[in-house]
Amino acid sequence: LERYDLNIFFSSNILDLEGGRRLSELCVQNGAYHTMMLKIENSFEKQMTMMNQNRRRIIRKVLRTDSEFVFEQGKHNLDLFLQCMISNNNSLLDNKKLIPEIIAMSKQKFVELYVCKFRGQVVSGIMGFVFGDVFESRYNTNSKKYMHLNAGTFLDCNILAKLIEDGVRYYDFAGYDVNAKEGEKEANINYYKRSYGGSVVKFNNYTLRKNKKNYMIEMLK
Repeated sequence: LERYDLNIFFSSNILDLEGGRRLSELCVQNGAYHTMMLKIENSFEKQMTMMNQNRRRIIRKVLRTDSEFVFEQGKHNLDLFLQCMISNNNSLLDNKKLIPEIIAMSKQKFVELYVCKFRGQVVSGIMGFVFGDVFESRYNTNSKKYMHLNAGTFLDCNILAKLIEDGVRYYDFAGYDVNAKEGEKEANINYYKRSYGGSVVKFNNYTLRKNKKNYMIEMLK
């Protein structure tokens, strides 16, 4: 809790009145955000039916046996994952907190790193974690050089297959910009996430009151 400045997130549509009253005593609401939540079906074939026609077409293409993409799970690819992030955005080197934060997060047991490799290099990657029955994508990268090959789709469909196998129920695509306008980069990202057939969910952001910290920690045990 201290590490992340006591920020916690709750879906606005899952808190009952009693839970809301208890939460108001413990926390101060300081904003909200939207994300794309995808329900995980019990088979990949059924999962495909949730997607739009274009996404299904691209998935069939990237899963061909002659594809050079390779899917890997494991933190041994962390350095290559970070290299891909930095090559896409050199300004990340000026961010004194982000890279150390990613490295620190990678050391947690509950964190997973999934990557798509092309000829030995990471060209797409997602670092996230399972909380309850939800997999949340926290950090991601896609090489601009290989975007035309749909590396991101190859990665996501393999992650979905793994989540189905593990019995995870929801995939949180980590954000959805409800204010994005047509033609903007954020609108294109929204379209990609929406193409998998999920729903936009609003979450409230709460900061734990300092003097209630010990009680909250006890309540979470």
